[in-house]
Amino acid sequence: MASYSFNLVDEKWIPCIMPDGTPDELGLLETLVRANEIQEVFDPSPLVTASLHRLLLAILHRNFGPRSIEEWKVIWEAGHFDKEALEDYFHKWHHRFDLFDDRYPFYQVAEFGKKRAKTVAVNDLLPEQARGNNPTLFDHTLDDDCAPLDAAVAARGLLALQAFKLGGLSGLGPNFVDAPSARNVLFFMRGENLFKTLTMNFVKYNEEEPIPGSDEDRLAWERDQLLDSPIPKGYLDYLTWQTLSLRLRPYIKDINGVKIRGLDMALGRNLENKGEFFDPAVAYQKKGGWNGLRFSKDKALWRDSTTLFNFALQDERPPETLRWIALLVQKGIVERNTIYTVDAYGLYTTKAKIEFWRRERMPLHLDYLTDEYLVDDLKSALNRGKDVGKALISALKRFAAISVLPSTGSKVDWGSVNDVVEHLGADRLFWSRLETPFHRLLPNLPRDRDEALKAWTATLRRTAWDAFNEATRDLDRSARTLKALGEARQKLDVGLWWALDKFDS
Repeated sequence: MASYSFNLVDEKWIPCIMPDGTPDELGLLETLVRANEIQEVFDPSPLVTASLHRLLLAILHRNFGPRSIEEWKVIWEAGHFDKEALEDYFHKWHHRFDLFDDRYPFYQVAEFGKKRAKTVAVNDLLPEQARGNNPTLFDHTLDDDCAPLDAAVAARGLLALQAFKLGGLSGLGPNFVDAPSARNVLFFMRGENLFKTLTMNFVKYNEEEPIPGSDEDRLAWERDQLLDSPIPKGYLDYLTWQTLSLRLRPYIKDINGVKIRGLDMALGRNLENKGEFFDPAVAYQKKGGWNGLRFSKDKALWRDSTTLFNFALQDERPPETLRWIALLVQKGIVERNTIYTVDAYGLYTTKAKIEFWRRERMPLHLDYLTDEYLVDDLKSALNRGKDVGKALISALKRFAAISVLPSTGSKVDWGSVNDVVEHLGADRLFWSRLETPFHRLLPNLPRDRDEALKAWTATLRRTAWDAFNEATRDLDRSARTLKALGEARQKLDVGLWWALDKFDS
């Protein structure tokens, strides 16, 4: 019998926000049974939050399908998940949810067999902490002095690591491979409570959907040993993919519970997907092959938001979760005139290093899922923004070309011009100040197209001038600078006229 125990069914470890805004931690069973009483599951780490949602969805798919629209409708109209079915499931598999079970530790392996394993510090479970030679991001913890983790924190980190681990050097021979969610943005519909959030991301599940499967499809903890197949046996297998072979090392048990200082780590399963299936929480764009939408260092995700709604285009594939909701809206099961939210979770990486992780939130009027003309209007609005941004950069390049020109007749050093434009930072100012107006545009566009586009056009014009003026405000007032500013202003004025003429006509 295990010396330590922390069973995720009963122990408090899932961070929840209750309707009055207070935080609480609940076990798996209580979280799902009381989902209609919980506002949301939320962890400071977006990676943990996304991983928790995937875990909850995996358990729901295992128990409730749904195999059809009719089955989904029954769950939606009930307003809660069937308590008896969940209790039966967790009773059957209760021992498999113990983090420290001797034979079947949850989401880990009991023995490594012939695989080479290494012992690493517990901060490998926390991407936001420094480890090895990786960037420290927001923390300066070293491998030798990292604090031990509570079992609840370790459990959450375990989920995030299996879902978001980056490929790279392992020190074990073969290199680590990317986990299923390591590079792509995950999109989740968000409702007014956790039940609605989970149900709206609860796509149809059978042998063919949302990815090809078989009668061997199982959740990871329902198997006696780790599979070695690089191809998922189905959606349940995919949702609980074990990128790593892991074993937590508990070392303290006191009045505050179990503590973990380190873990043993070995290679797990190498996921292969040659365009044969699509993650239903990911938006894809066809550039050569199909590639998942990713976070960009210099570009906020909302600027690519039409990718979420373009169901008719051949080179874009919105998340299957949104396509499923669109079908339910068309069937009259989900109310059309409702505003929900889309949450986006993911990483920005360079090679095998995490530069940042992020959660973005966008309001979503369900009309966008069923009205292609509305999506065209939104795309047109975003294109106007791109054109205005180009006009702003073009004007600043005119300023820089004149101000850095050594003398009359000399050739322009475009490298120096671009350096000046980058230093001024007007482009960053412009786009950062458009995010809030864009969030207003999303719900306003379906209500009153003309008024919403008029307000957006005015915002683009005003924001471009504000960004230009702020970027150039503290420059010297030499004759050359004043001449350069005058020509740049004239160029921006002309550029804005061309960019916004269609909206003003």
